[in-house]
Amino acid sequence: MNIIKGDLIKASLSSEDPVNVIIHGCNAQGVMGSGFAKQLKGVFPENFKGYKEFCEDTSPSPGAVFVDEEKGVTICNAITQKSFGRDGKLYVSYDGLDSCFDDIGEFFRMLGDSNDVIGYPMIGAGLGGGDWNIIKEIIDHRLKCLNHNLYIL
Repeated sequence: MNIIKGDLIKASLSSEDPVNVIIHGCNAQGVMGSGFAKQLKGVFPENFKGYKEFCEDTSPSPGAVFVDEEKGVTICNAITQKSFGRDGKLYVSYDGLDSCFDDIGEFFRMLGDSNDVIGYPMIGAGLGGGDWNIIKEIIDHRLKCLNHNLYIL
């Protein structure tokens, strides 16, 4: 895991600092109302529409991934939690997060495109209430052998 201080969304739209894959944690409710998801929604509105329809049509469980492409960026909407809240409770599902990153890692390893640069925020550690040390281990394990970067504003 490379740690980069910077704006992941700007990096995904920049030719100088090309991130062509964004992974972010989502709830299963079809809501991107705060945190990184809200920022992403503002820049990639078609992705949000697809994610919302996916949630309405399938009622996904943690571990599901909705993949979309907009503005030349592949966006992996990883369903890492069923619901959300601001009460300090644990909302992120470590098993769901593990399943998401397992599927995403396998997909990009099968593609074998060494030009893919994956970026993500601190998924599940903010409003998800998760322990970053646990989450970091899951991500590092599941994205091994891939070029992946944690972006911290």
